[in-house]
Amino acid sequence: MARTQDIRGPGRPVADHGSNVKQALLVAARQKIIDVGFAAASTKDIAASAGVNPAMINYYFGSKAALGEAVMRDAVAPLIEHFERVATDVDIDSADVATALPNFVRAYMGAMAVRPWIPQLVVREVLPANGRFRELFLAEVAKRGAAVLPRLLLQAKGDDRHESPEELMFAAVSIVSLAIFPFLAAPVIESVVAVKLDDPEVLERFVEHTVGIVTQGLSSWNLANQ
Repeated sequence: MARTQDIRGPGRPVADHGSNVKQALLVAARQKIIDVGFAAASTKDIAASAGVNPAMINYYFGSKAALGEAVMRDAVAPLIEHFERVATDVDIDSADVATALPNFVRAYMGAMAVRPWIPQLVVREVLPANGRFRELFLAEVAKRGAAVLPRLLLQAKGDDRHESPEELMFAAVSIVSLAIFPFLAAPVIESVVAVKLDDPEVLERFVEHTVGIVTQGLSSWNLANQ
């Protein structure tokens, strides 16, 4: 008599193998999108890289477009989680103000260190005018960050002045740029100065260096507004 897990439709993977196939497709699609862009990444090539039949894309995701969206959502999930945690946990508690912004930078760069290909996906499929995933990125990442980081900056400034929305956004963009660019430019940095950001010790020093710049910059900003 057939075991329960063996009774399935033709072409359907066994249950305990399904998560492996799905993850393999996500990884393969991500790399293809980074290499050639979403439009040029064929389902045949993605499936071949994942070592599965192309039919598995429709089986697990429904379409190539849905697979692409799943790749982007999987990529930015740690950033979304971080923004939500900041929005929930940092509510102007005076004990948190001094460390909230440095910890934000550390966590943000930590997420990039684990997934250094996030900036590559953004450059490829978000920044161009016809970026396939621009709207998704705006809705799920950029707007959440825009709702959290300026408020965090006001808290960290430690005064009662109300900065203009433009000034706060300038500061937020500068901080995010400092946190992201090293990972986007890692191959060039490694070639020019022989610094490898995938070395945990080097990365930790780089993160603390960035935190120092942000902290000093915020202090200068405070002085300039006195």
